[in-house]
Amino acid sequence: LIVHKDLAQFVRGRNATVNVVLYNLGPGVAKNVFVEDNTFKNTSLFAAVAGKHSKKFAAIDENSNATLSFVVRPIVAGDLPDHPAIFKYEVEGETRMGYSSSQAALRVLTEEESAHRESRALQWGVFFTAAAAVVVGPFYLYTQGMAALNAAPKKQS
Repeated sequence: LIVHKDLAQFVRGRNATVNVVLYNLGPGVAKNVFVEDNTFKNTSLFAAVAGKHSKKFAAIDENSNATLSFVVRPIVAGDLPDHPAIFKYEVEGETRMGYSSSQAALRVLTEEESAHRESRALQWGVFFTAAAAVVVGPFYLYTQGMAALNAAPKKQS
């Protein structure tokens, strides 16, 4: 199994969905699959909104996936620890265990930081539009001028 944590942008006081995706690349069916993400267990850092941070799957077929989803609300802002999700499963009678990907630290933004990032996105959009106009405008004028020159009748000497 390969397990990946898909994390949303975290903003203090806003709900955020966490997806832990388990990919069974084989060989064989993974049975009695248990996954748990302890990053969000600390109730002084995160409030549980919907779902649970652990789940058991009876089986995950080869070349299939399963997802653990839950919603949390960060209570504090700053850099918080991100622990890998722990998973355990059986394949062909053998018990195996592993860990998901992890970011080491989760950045939880304040409302002000989030608003600042969103306003920067607009500024970058304006910048790229202006930059494209600087490149595309002269090229367009050049091609139109060349087309006019090529279309003009040539004088015979």
